[in-house]
Amino acid sequence: MYEFAETQRFRQRWVWLVLGVAATVPCVSILVSDNWSERTSAIIDLAVAIGIPPLIIGFLTQIKLSTRVDSSGVSFRFFPIQLKETTIFWDEIEKVDVRTYKPIREFGGWGWRHSFKNGRAFNVSGNWGLQLVLKTGKKVLVGTQKADELRSVLAGLGKL
Repeated sequence: MYEFAETQRFRQRWVWLVLGVAATVPCVSILVSDNWSERTSAIIDLAVAIGIPPLIIGFLTQIKLSTRVDSSGVSFRFFPIQLKETTIFWDEIEKVDVRTYKPIREFGGWGWRHSFKNGRAFNVSGNWGLQLVLKTGKKVLVGTQKADELRSVLAGLGKL
């Protein structure tokens, strides 16, 4: 039986670097401002600047893209944004391809994305994805880090 399963998370260093800078800059700017300790609003600003980044980082550490391909179709879930798994059955799909893509140019980056020209994308990193063209004309791209394994499973299922 041919089956493909993959779970991906945001683990790129540049994501954490951007978050670190975004968390540090507001704190430093508040601390270096004149008389910040005498103003109640500045203390509240500092509390927010220190409190919000851990919440954002905690949220990002929970994000994961789970993908499954089997004889029934393609299932994926972009947790915690997408609470229910989406399954697209083979009889709904007109065309399947494992391809390279340009995340920024085609979809504006990574994550749960939408492009009027290229359809929806669910991706975490990299530039490989499972491109689905549905019989309705809609396009869905699900990112993968295991393109060769995915291609092999699709071939075994007779879909490529």
